[in-house]
Amino acid sequence: MYSVLDGRILTRVTGPQNLLSLAEAKAQLRAIHDDEDAHIADLVASATAELDGPEGMYGYAVADQRWQIVTFGPDVNGRLTLPVTPVRSLFSVAYWPAGGGAQVVHTSALDLANWKLWAGDNWAYVVPSSDVWPGLDDREDAVTIQFNAGYSPVPVDVKQACRLVLTNMYENRSTMAASGMKESPALQNLVAKRARWWLGQ
Repeated sequence: MYSVLDGRILTRVTGPQNLLSLAEAKAQLRAIHDDEDAHIADLVASATAELDGPEGMYGYAVADQRWQIVTFGPDVNGRLTLPVTPVRSLFSVAYWPAGGGAQVVHTSALDLANWKLWAGDNWAYVVPSSDVWPGLDDREDAVTIQFNAGYSPVPVDVKQACRLVLTNMYENRSTMAASGMKESPALQNLVAKRARWWLGQ
């Protein structure tokens, strides 16, 4: 996934990881044979996509995934907002220093200690640990941050929602009534506990 938000370039680097393992999916479907393993794995990925992300039923990252944001720098309050939530951790921070020179890249735990991640369920931003940003070069890609988002481990109720979508896809493989499944009271109740707007929209 790739998008541009107010001049910021947002890219999904990895994931989303499937919300159910193949073993969990087969147990749900009572599939004791291996003949359909590839098909079931594809259905798990499709069920995950139905629930995860800005266009999914939850409207945000529920599966484990890594994102990258490229931007000119922090806002007027010195904060660099991460538009995908919930954010679990920083993976890397890189920036181009003012006046030119090589890009500074922080990936180790020691280097990342120079940065603070502040995050709640539906908000997240990064600031330097010193609260003072280094001088940044005047360019649209002055700062690049990769971060890990989504739940890990996945909550039980999110897994159960995925099981319901998976079962519907498996049992209705000729019609694939995914839209009808969204009207299921059981699924709606599960999703309603956590659903919210995608912060980046």
